[in-house]
Amino acid sequence: MLTLSDDVNNIKNLKGEFMKDNSEPQNSFLNTFNNTSFLLTEGAIIERLKREFCIPLDKDILPAGLIYDEKGIEVLSLIYKQYIDIADFYNIPIMLMAPTRRATVERINRSIYHDKSVIKDCVEFLEDLRENYPSHKNKIFIGGLMGCKGDAYNPNEALETSEAYEFHKLQAELFKQTNVDFLFAGVLPAKSEAIGIAKAMSETGIPYILSFVIRKSGSLLDGTIINDIIEEIDNTITPKPLCYMVNCVHPIALQEALSNPLNKTALVRERLIGI
Repeated sequence: MLTLSDDVNNIKNLKGEFMKDNSEPQNSFLNTFNNTSFLLTEGAIIERLKREFCIPLDKDILPAGLIYDEKGIEVLSLIYKQYIDIADFYNIPIMLMAPTRRATVERINRSIYHDKSVIKDCVEFLEDLRENYPSHKNKIFIGGLMGCKGDAYNPNEALETSEAYEFHKLQAELFKQTNVDFLFAGVLPAKSEAIGIAKAMSETGIPYILSFVIRKSGSLLDGTIINDIIEEIDNTITPKPLCYMVNCVHPIALQEALSNPLNKTALVRERLIGI
């Protein structure tokens, strides 16, 4: 059994492991994804903005609007750099997501930023941050963050599959016009909208990842078993997602969810790879 001290030592040892191949930069996100044992991500951007920095967010596009504000850029940059600094110190690849989960075309059009290229500008904001790390920038990957239309914690607000496809393809197409390395749909609570957004993302030709919000019982919030949603999307969407993840859930809750016998499958072990 691993102890806390064992875990800490393992983390410390990562620095040495990733230093070994520092002379061969990994220029491709897919190459890195397929050949690297660990990838970091950032997390809790919105919660940190609200709770740690008490930064007011735009009522429509939330943190995406901060890139047009001097103070907002300062705080956003600080938060992202804290994550990048960790990846840089340990020489670990990192996936950064643009602050665009709520920057759907519908929300942008009704916001005070309707005359701005919000998606493009958010991606370029992260690209500029990446340039501050010349020795590590080939291991900093930028993703287009998407999410459900309604409340991510209320599956009753989830769009039906066809409606979700039509809604989300507009934002996906905007990301296709940028230089993002991948797309990431996060905090997905329901099967119907997850399938629709996957279809929209798949048509861009950009590698994409789906991430669910789950219950301890082993299902999405709408009751769909984790194994079943992975199986259905993998069998019906081409190309299928690069992988699946969960987010906005405690690791203990994930552990309990995966202990459900219905999720103790080779498919889940292979395809659900991160938190």
